[in-house]
Amino acid sequence: MWRKFKLNKDQTIHWISLDVFFELHAKQKFIIVDVREMDEFLEGHIPEAILVDHYNFTQFADSYDKDQPLLIYCRTQRRNKQAARRFAYKGFKHIYCLEGGVELWKQEGKEIVRRF
Repeated sequence: MWRKFKLNKDQTIHWISLDVFFELHAKQKFIIVDVREMDEFLEGHIPEAILVDHYNFTQFADSYDKDQPLLIYCRTQRRNKQAARRFAYKGFKHIYCLEGGVELWKQEGKEIVRRF
């Protein structure tokens, strides 16, 4: 599944399924961004994910390449929309939101990194 929301001529937010993510990730490198809270991140996150919460959002947004594709996820996808708009406002051009979030990732038996 793949849905798009065009913000302007340079920016689009894509809502993608797990299957589409794996297909795209095999072809290009994503910055995987977890937008949950620190305690949720430590309980389990997608491999290679970077925690970007309200405390470090500006620092992250100011230091990463705006042309690099971002995969944003949260627990079930409710926070994705708000986070995607914030990244777009900061100039990121290729924004992908994972439908179903980390909960679907776990349900599908995908690898989770835990840090207690």
